[in-house]
Amino acid sequence: MTVTQLVARERARLGLAIIARGAGVALAIVAALAGIFTIALGDARWISRPSLPMLAWIVAVALAGAAAWWTRRAVHRSASDHSVATAIETERALRAGSLRGALEVAHTGSLGRAAADRLAAMLGRQGAVLAPRLHRGMWQRGAIAGTAAVIALVSLGAARAKAPDGWRALRHPVGAWTGSILPPLAIVNAPAYVLRGERLSLTISAPERRHVTLRTRATGAAWLASTLDVDRGTAVASLGPVDADVSLVVADGRSHSDTVLVRVTDRPFLGDVAMRATFPAYLNRAPETVPTGEPVRVPRGTMLAIRGRASTPLTSVALVHDADTLALAPDGHAFAGHFSAERSGRYAWRAFGAQGAIADVPQPLDLDVMLDSAPGIDLVAPAHDTVVLADARIDVRAAATDDHLLASIALKTWRRSSDGQAAPAVSQAFATPNAGTWQGTLQLDLAPRGLQPGDELHVVAVATDDSPWRQTAQSRELILRVPSMTEQRENARTLGDSAAARALDAAKQEKQLQQKTSDAAKSRPTPAKSSDAKSGATEKPMSFQSAEQARAMAKEQEKLQEQIRQIQKNAADLEKALKAAGALDSSLEKQLREAQQLLKEALTPEMQQQLDDVMKATQKLSAEDVKKALENLAEQQKRLKEQLEKSAEMLKRAAMEGAMQTLKDEAKEIAKKERENAAAQEKGEQNAAKQAKDLADRSRDLSQQVQKLGQRLEKEKAEAGPQKLKPAQQNAQKSSEAMQRAAQKAAENKQQQGEKQGEKQGEKQGEKQGEKQ
Repeated sequence: MTVTQLVARERARLGLAIIARGAGVALAIVAALAGIFTIALGDARWISRPSLPMLAWIVAVALAGAAAWWTRRAVHRSASDHSVATAIETERALRAGSLRGALEVAHTGSLGRAAADRLAAMLGRQGAVLAPRLHRGMWQRGAIAGTAAVIALVSLGAARAKAPDGWRALRHPVGAWTGSILPPLAIVNAPAYVLRGERLSLTISAPERRHVTLRTRATGAAWLASTLDVDRGTAVASLGPVDADVSLVVADGRSHSDTVLVRVTDRPFLGDVAMRATFPAYLNRAPETVPTGEPVRVPRGTMLAIRGRASTPLTSVALVHDADTLALAPDGHAFAGHFSAERSGRYAWRAFGAQGAIADVPQPLDLDVMLDSAPGIDLVAPAHDTVVLADARIDVRAAATDDHLLASIALKTWRRSSDGQAAPAVSQAFATPNAGTWQGTLQLDLAPRGLQPGDELHVVAVATDDSPWRQTAQSRELILRVPSMTEQRENARTLGDSAAARALDAAKQEKQLQQKTSDAAKSRPTPAKSSDAKSGATEKPMSFQSAEQARAMAKEQEKLQEQIRQIQKNAADLEKALKAAGALDSSLEKQLREAQQLLKEALTPEMQQQLDDVMKATQKLSAEDVKKALENLAEQQKRLKEQLEKSAEMLKRAAMEGAMQTLKDEAKEIAKKERENAAAQEKGEQNAAKQAKDLADRSRDLSQQVQKLGQRLEKEKAEAGPQKLKPAQQNAQKSSEAMQRAAQKAAENKQQQGEKQGEKQGEKQGEKQGEKQ
C-alpha cells in the first residue's frame, strides 16, 4: 500500500467513529426532547395547546440538524489528511513532517515516490491501525454518545407509558393540531322527542377530555354555550323546561360532535279509531261499519279492518289479549291494519311513540266471536242394527241440517271381520245439497264388499257444512251384521217352518171363508122394510144388514189375499236363506219355485172381479145380484183353497228337506271344528279349552234339533227322513261327549299347572325366608 492509501484507510475509520458519535448525540437529543414533551403534553394538556407537539418536533429537528452540522464539521477537521498524518507521526515517533512531506512528494517524481514507498513499507509493517490512541479516543466518545442515546430512549419509553395521550399527540402532531386523534364527541341516546314543559337530560361521550362545551339553540333563539366537566370520559347535562325544538352540539376546542335535534311534542294519545267488518263469503252478507266503544259481536272468520290516528308519531300499535298480539301498521301519526276474528276476548290497546309507551289509549275492544254451528245428521232407517245377507241391498235413509248450508253428505263404511280385524273405511259420496236441510235415501249394495259369515259392516253418515272450516258431523253408528253359517242355517229352518205354517193357516182360513160364502149364497136374504116398495115389483131389495155381511166377507177375502202375497214373499225369502246357508240344491230350489208359482197363480184376476161384483151388488141392495156374486166368489175361493193347500204342502216338504240339509251341514262343520280344536289342544293353545266347551254346547244343541226334526218327520209319516238323520244325531251326540271330555281334561291340566306353579313359588319363598333367618 502507498502512504496515500494508508492515510486514507485511517481517515475512513476515524470518520466512521466521528459519525457514530454524532448519530448518538443526535438520537440522545431527540429522544430526550420527545420524553420531555411527552410528559409536558400528557394528561390532555396538549388539547389547550395544540401547537406544542408541532413546536416540539421543530425544536427536535433543529437540534438534530445542529448535531449533524457539528459532526460534519468534526469529520472535516479531525479526519483530514493533515490531521491524520500528524497523529500518525506523533504516535509512531516519526520525524515531524516526514509523513506529511511524503504525501506531498509521492506524486512529484521518482525520488519522491521512492521515499514515499520506503515510508509506506515501514508503516505497513507496524500494524493495521497506525494511530490507535486517536481511534480509541474517538470511539470512546462515540460510546458515551450511544449510552446517552440509550438512556434517552429508555426515558422516552417511560414517559410514553406515563403519558400515553402526550405521546399520541407528539406522534401525530398534525392530528393534534386538527383535533382528529381523539375519539369523536357524541351526545349519547338523545331522545328524538320530549314532552313540552319537561326537562331534557343528556349524556355526552367525551373520552380523554377534561372539559367540553355544550352549545344549545332553541327554535327562534341564539346559540348558548355552557362548559361541562368530564368525569371518566362522560359528561351529563340537564336542560329545561323545554318548550321548543332544541339543537345540540358538543365541542372541545378542536373538534365538535354532530348536531342533534330534539323535538318538542304534546302529551301523546291514541284516538279516532274506526272499524269495518267484512263477513265470510259463505254468509252472503254485505260489509258493515262496526261501532266503537261497545262490544263487537261478529261471526267467526270476519275480517275486521281498523284505522286511527295519534297525536305523536308512532313506532308500534297492537291489540293484546293474553298471549295473542294483533299488530297494526304505524305510518307516522296514523295506523291501520286488519285481522280475522277467531277468538273471543278483551283486547287491550298497546302503543309506543318515539318517546316511549303511550298511556292515553281507547277503551279495550270486547270481541265476541260467534262460532259456526256444526251440522247435524242422523240415520232415519234402518232404525236399529240389523242382520243382513252378504249380497243384500239395504236402503239407508238419512236426514241432515245446518245453520247455513250443507256442502256434502257422504256414507262411510268399514268392515269388521269375525276375528275382530277392521278393514280401512270406505267413503261414498251421497249428495251435495247446497241447502240448509236435506233428506234422502241411498241403496247400499253389500255384494261388492265381500262380506263373510260373521262379518259386520259399520255404517255412519257424514255431513260437511259449507263454512271455510268444513265442519263435519257423524250420525249414529249402524251395524249390519252378516249372520254366521250356524245362524243362517237356523234362520233358514225358522223361515221354512214359518212359511209352511202360514200357508197351512191361510188354507184353513180360505176353507172356512169359502164355506161361509157358500152358506151366504144359499140363504134367503132378508127383505128390506120400505114404505115405498111397490106391490107389483118382481125384484125384492135386500136389507142393509145382509149387504153389510156380504161386504164383510169380501173384505175378509181381500185381507186373506194380502196374507197370501206375504206368504209368497216368505217363500222367496226362504229360497234366499237356504241359498245363503248353502243348503239349496236343484231339487229344493225347484220345489220352492213351484210353490211361489202356485201362490202367484192363486191370486187370479177372476177372483178380484168377483170381489168387485159383490161390492157393486151390495151397493145396489139387489138380493139376486148379491146371491149370484157370492156363488161365483165361492167357486173362486174353492179354487184358491186348493192352490193354497198344494202350496202349503210343498212349502212344508221344502222346509223339512231344508232343515235336514242344514242340520247335516251343521254336523259337518262341527266335526271340522272338532278336528281343528284337537290339533290346537295338542299345541297347547290357550283358547282351545273354551272352544272345546263351545263346540260341546253346539253338538248338544244339534243333537236336540235332530231329535225334534226326526219326531216331526215320523209324525208326518216321512219314512226316509229319520233314517237320514240318524247318522247326524249319532255324530252330534259323540261330538258333544268328546268335546265335553276335552274341555274337562283341558281344565284339569290347567289346574294341575296352577298347582305346580304355586308349589314352586312356595318353595322359592321358603328358601328366601330360610336365607334371611
